[in-house]
Amino acid sequence: MKKYFQRDDGSRPQLHFSHISRLTLCGEAFRRIYLCGDRSMPGVGLIVGSSVHDVVEKDLKFKGATKELMKDDAVKDAARDAFVSEWESHPILFDDDEREKGIEKVKGESLDMTVTLASLHHTCAAPHLWIDSPDDVERLFVIDTSARGYDFDIAGKIDVTERGVKGDSETGAMLSAIRDTKTKKTSPPADIADCSEQLTIYAMAHAILEGAPPSSVHFDYLIKTKTPQCKFFQSTRTNDDFKMFLRRFERYVETIQKGIFLPADASSWVCSKRFCGFAHDGSCPYFRRKVMA
Repeated sequence: MKKYFQRDDGSRPQLHFSHISRLTLCGEAFRRIYLCGDRSMPGVGLIVGSSVHDVVEKDLKFKGATKELMKDDAVKDAARDAFVSEWESHPILFDDDEREKGIEKVKGESLDMTVTLASLHHTCAAPHLWIDSPDDVERLFVIDTSARGYDFDIAGKIDVTERGVKGDSETGAMLSAIRDTKTKKTSPPADIADCSEQLTIYAMAHAILEGAPPSSVHFDYLIKTKTPQCKFFQSTRTNDDFKMFLRRFERYVETIQKGIFLPADASSWVCSKRFCGFAHDGSCPYFRRKVMA
């Protein structure tokens, strides 16, 4: 099965966090998307999140190159352009409430939210981030696992790498940090950064690239509440965390090799027409359908 992950340049197959997340949320969706090549339509929330992420990247790369942020109006224009591009580039999964509200109204509200969240990051988060170079935004990495006998390398992109953020008041050492931006409808749990496998992977990549783990890892959350909020969550990672993840990674690889793809729990939020295109189009044999009286 690893041929489906083969790189165009002939390098070893790779697993990204998005692959791992899909595998753990629903093995059947993982199989359909990454092994069979089936397409699952994105929901409106994903369109907004992808658009905001695109603008955050542009803003921070600009800061890395010029030491200044983009102008406020330029951020808003970029957000509108990113949203329209995402909206028009592929079919979108609409739930019943969105269809009842009307697609055009949903589109307008989603566009406004995209602009609002991009502007919120621009004013509340971006000014405080130390971006030394454009290369420190969306930094690519590949962790070669061949020495451990795994068939897949670990790869991805770190949203933001901060170097020399602040000096340690006791030792004078320069600190480093990695950050990832998220959009969400509700505030995440307080320990989200402590238990995030994504941040563990990124910290491990940083340790390999830089020779030491980052001083801290962060999630910058843009919350899509009535009055949007920006919330910050901080944690740390050590070599013990990396060892733990590699034990889990070994099981992920084994699952793929053996072709044992368990569907999501029938009561999970993942297993719904709102969040899964395969449930929505009726093509998933494991989707729990409500029996109407």
